[in-house]
Amino acid sequence: PLLLTADWLIRVTDMSLRICLSPADPAAFQRPPAIPGLFSDKAVRLAKHRLLTADGGAEAGDAEDDEARELLRRFDPDWLAELAAPGLSTADRSLLTAMLFCDPFEVRFWLLCRRFLPQSADPSAELEAGWDSLSPHPVYRRWQARRLACLLGRRRRLSPQQTQRLVECLVLFGQLDKAVQLLLETEPAS
Repeated sequence: PLLLTADWLIRVTDMSLRICLSPADPAAFQRPPAIPGLFSDKAVRLAKHRLLTADGGAEAGDAEDDEARELLRRFDPDWLAELAAPGLSTADRSLLTAMLFCDPFEVRFWLLCRRFLPQSADPSAELEAGWDSLSPHPVYRRWQARRLACLLGRRRRLSPQQTQRLVECLVLFGQLDKAVQLLLETEPAS
């Protein structure tokens, strides 16, 4: 549990509240942290909209508008200046906004979009492992070769099903010698 005490310290304690592990002085923070989860959903969406649009979005003039302005005020000015840079593509602006709001799904989505959208596509860039099936053939083969090398390195600890799958993958990749060697090294009971 975290406790905010009367002396304005944040303390981390054990479950019985008897052992205090780390006092932190909130005065050490120069500005309040930007934590979108502490604001209403409408205010967060409005703040995202303002960051994503070049004109800053329409002024709503209600409580959510004040909350959105407060949230934007709490963000690091360097990030906001980078978002306001001219010539920033939509994918780049959206990626920076997703990173600013700590949204892992949006970050992965916009990384994928940046990879495949024509204005920002870099054919030499590799996608992360979760998106490898969308990669060009040579990149996909390179990923699979890395996985096979990793599995071959720990082949002694593989279950019989994993060993069989590894042998099948080696055969599919044309590495028949390694597949035969693996089968010869495998215990007959497995």
